[in-house]
Amino acid sequence: MRELHYGSSVLITSFDVCQEIFNYSLALLAAKTQAVVEVPVVVRGFAATSNVLLGIPVPLHCEPSSEDELDLDDAGFVARLRSETAALQRFGARLRDATPVHQVAFDYDRDFAEV
Repeated sequence: MRELHYGSSVLITSFDVCQEIFNYSLALLAAKTQAVVEVPVVVRGFAATSNVLLGIPVPLHCEPSSEDELDLDDAGFVARLRSETAALQRFGARLRDATPVHQVAFDYDRDFAEV
Protein backbone atom coordinates (compact mmCIF):
# COMPACT_ATOMS: atom_id res chain seq x y z
CA MET A 1 0.00 0.00 0.00
CA ARG A 2 1.00 3.62 -0.53
CA GLU A 3 0.23 6.98 1.00
CA LEU A 4 -0.90 9.37 -1.70
CA HIS A 5 -0.28 12.89 -0.43
CA TYR A 6 -2.67 15.30 -2.13
CA GLY A 7 -2.13 18.83 -0.89
CA SER A 8 -2.42 18.47 2.88
CA SER A 9 -4.46 15.23 2.73
CA VAL A 10 -3.17 11.66 2.85
CA LEU A 11 -5.00 8.81 1.11
CA ILE A 12 -4.03 5.15 1.56
CA THR A 13 -4.20 3.34 -1.77
CA SER A 14 -2.24 0.94 -3.99
CA PHE A 15 0.95 1.60 -5.92
CA ASP A 16 -0.90 1.14 -9.25
CA VAL A 17 -3.53 3.70 -8.27
CA CYS A 18 -0.83 6.20 -7.26
CA GLN A 19 0.95 5.71 -10.57
CA GLU A 20 -2.20 6.23 -12.62
CA ILE A 21 -3.24 9.27 -10.55
CA PHE A 22 0.12 10.87 -11.42
CA ASN A 23 -0.20 10.01 -15.12
CA TYR A 24 -3.80 11.21 -15.36
CA SER A 25 -3.06 14.40 -13.45
CA LEU A 26 -0.18 15.23 -15.82
CA ALA A 27 -2.40 14.57 -18.85
CA LEU A 28 -5.14 16.80 -17.42
CA LEU A 29 -2.65 19.59 -16.74
CA ALA A 30 -1.29 19.31 -20.29
CA ALA A 31 -4.83 19.47 -21.70
CA LYS A 32 -5.63 22.43 -19.41
CA THR A 33 -8.66 20.71 -17.92
CA GLN A 34 -9.74 19.13 -14.65
CA ALA A 35 -11.62 16.05 -13.48
CA VAL A 36 -13.02 14.69 -10.24
CA VAL A 37 -11.89 11.10 -9.74
CA GLU A 38 -13.35 8.64 -7.24
CA VAL A 39 -10.18 6.98 -5.92
CA PRO A 40 -10.22 3.55 -4.20
CA VAL A 41 -8.69 3.99 -0.74
CA VAL A 42 -8.38 2.28 2.63
CA VAL A 43 -9.99 3.99 5.63
CA ARG A 44 -9.52 2.42 9.07
CA GLY A 45 -8.85 -0.99 7.49
CA PHE A 46 -11.86 -0.95 5.15
CA ALA A 47 -12.12 -0.35 1.40
CA ALA A 48 -13.69 2.99 0.55
CA THR A 49 -13.47 5.73 -2.06
CA SER A 50 -12.43 9.36 -1.94
CA ASN A 51 -13.20 12.10 -4.46
CA VAL A 52 -10.13 13.96 -5.68
CA LEU A 53 -9.96 16.94 -8.04
CA LEU A 54 -7.10 16.45 -10.52
CA GLY A 55 -5.67 18.74 -13.16
CA ILE A 56 -5.03 21.61 -10.77
CA PRO A 57 -1.61 22.60 -9.47
CA VAL A 58 -1.73 20.73 -6.15
CA PRO A 59 1.33 18.96 -4.74
CA LEU A 60 1.11 15.18 -5.23
CA HIS A 61 3.54 12.60 -3.96
CA CYS A 62 3.46 8.98 -2.97
CA GLU A 63 5.37 7.02 -0.35
CA PRO A 64 5.18 3.57 1.24
CA SER A 65 2.48 3.04 3.85
CA SER A 66 2.61 0.93 6.99
CA GLU A 67 -0.94 -0.27 6.24
CA ASP A 68 -0.72 -3.48 4.23
CA GLU A 69 -3.64 -5.48 5.59
CA LEU A 70 -6.11 -4.88 2.76
CA ASP A 71 -5.78 -5.48 -0.97
CA LEU A 72 -7.89 -3.05 -2.92
CA ASP A 73 -9.93 -4.30 -5.86
CA ASP A 74 -8.66 -1.49 -8.08
CA ALA A 75 -8.00 -3.19 -11.44
CA GLY A 76 -11.10 -1.62 -13.02
CA PHE A 77 -10.19 1.84 -11.75
CA VAL A 78 -6.60 1.52 -12.99
CA ALA A 79 -7.74 0.34 -16.45
CA ARG A 80 -10.29 3.17 -16.74
CA LEU A 81 -7.75 5.81 -15.72
CA ARG A 82 -5.18 4.43 -18.19
CA SER A 83 -7.79 4.70 -20.94
CA GLU A 84 -8.73 8.26 -19.93
CA THR A 85 -5.04 9.25 -19.82
CA ALA A 86 -4.40 7.80 -23.27
CA ALA A 87 -7.43 9.65 -24.67
CA LEU A 88 -6.21 12.94 -23.19
CA GLN A 89 -2.72 12.38 -24.57
CA ARG A 90 -4.15 11.71 -28.06
CA PHE A 91 -6.27 14.86 -27.74
CA GLY A 92 -3.19 16.87 -26.72
CA ALA A 93 -1.23 15.52 -29.69
CA ARG A 94 -4.02 16.65 -32.03
CA LEU A 95 -3.96 20.10 -30.46
CA ARG A 96 -0.18 20.37 -30.91
CA ASP A 97 -0.55 19.38 -34.59
CA ALA A 98 -3.35 21.89 -35.27
CA THR A 99 -2.66 25.11 -37.14
CA PRO A 100 -2.41 28.02 -34.69
CA VAL A 101 -5.30 30.46 -35.03
CA HIS A 102 -3.00 33.40 -35.79
CA GLN A 103 -1.80 31.52 -38.91
CA VAL A 104 -5.28 30.95 -40.34
CA ALA A 105 -6.30 33.31 -43.15
CA PHE A 106 -9.88 34.42 -42.60
CA ASP A 107 -11.94 35.29 -45.65
CA TYR A 108 -15.04 37.29 -44.87
CA ASP A 109 -17.45 39.54 -46.72
CA ARG A 110 -16.50 43.18 -46.15
CA ASP A 111 -20.12 44.31 -46.72
CA PHE A 112 -21.21 42.07 -43.88
CA ALA A 113 -18.43 43.43 -41.65
CA GLU A 114 -19.67 47.01 -42.12
CA VAL A 115 -23.23 46.26 -40.99
